[in-house]
Amino acid sequence: MALALLVWGRWVNLTRPIERSYAAITTAFAGGWLTAAARIGPSTPPLPAILLIGGMLLAVPWWAHRRRRARVRVERTLAAWPDIAKAVGLTGSRVQSAIVDLWGYRFRLGLGLGQTVEDAISAVPRLESALGTTRGGIRVQPVATKQANRADVRVIETDPHADAIAWPGPSITSITQPAKLGLFEDSAPVRVPLLRRHGLFAGMSGVGKSGGVNVLLGDLTACQDVILWAVGLKRGMELMPWASCIDRLATTPQEAENLLADAVVILDGRADDLTKRGERVWEPSPDRPALIIVIDEYAELAAPGSTNASKNWAARAGSNRSLGDAGALSPKYTIRNRPRPPSASVRASARV
Repeated sequence: MALALLVWGRWVNLTRPIERSYAAITTAFAGGWLTAAARIGPSTPPLPAILLIGGMLLAVPWWAHRRRRARVRVERTLAAWPDIAKAVGLTGSRVQSAIVDLWGYRFRLGLGLGQTVEDAISAVPRLESALGTTRGGIRVQPVATKQANRADVRVIETDPHADAIAWPGPSITSITQPAKLGLFEDSAPVRVPLLRRHGLFAGMSGVGKSGGVNVLLGDLTACQDVILWAVGLKRGMELMPWASCIDRLATTPQEAENLLADAVVILDGRADDLTKRGERVWEPSPDRPALIIVIDEYAELAAPGSTNASKNWAARAGSNRSLGDAGALSPKYTIRNRPRPPSASVRASARV
């Protein structure tokens, strides 16, 4: 196999001799190690050490070569920018810099005389055609310095959201740490602070709000400085799998009313405690944990005719976050022209 790659590797897109040599060496190494492992066992010294050292040495040129080829391909594409700019209606614009990453590349665009960021945004469909991307594969936005004649262009070649992202486990161990709820388009983590904030997961039915609930609960249950309550008015269908990790779960309207009424009592008690201590903000700790309430379908509680307990809790939680640190995280809120939870400063919107 190694000899075949060395001689005929050009037929599998290994056009350069150094590429064919690397493929042959890698194949020979893998084949030799597997043969030895089959004869004497994979854990027999020095086979584990050979695998580790050889794998690391062979991975370096592969990684460097892959990144270099991606850069060369992007540089060739952007070298034709004058023709592309003319075709998409941005004549006079120029590429100032470019960066290649795991999912695609991005470049800083210097706009021509009289052109604006809005002009570049309106040209996105034509840019997608000229650069050969998929529909929706290009983002254009103003630069951070707010210069009117500059724009940042993001080209997504591999969508990190195309498939489900495996959950690696809790991303936090304290409510004081920002939780990782997903990935941006450039694969950077989406980290959201939850301390003294109310949150909202909103979107159409079937867009993944339940997945957001599970990621959120997975992080909260790992925090030692959190008391976790939950309300699930669909008889707990979504939240019941987490019942062993939730300190209190309400699954009926009456239970939800009692839970929220008790939450108001806790808010009042913590306000009195802070006053006695001469403090203004509740700092969570394992001995003085934060109270987090996760509500599935908040709209059902906030609908016209809702109980006084839910209205009282919404009013108190919205204005007194620093007193009791009662973070009201309200996932799975389906958009139906219904009221939003109080002071939802953290909002995750899906297809809204």
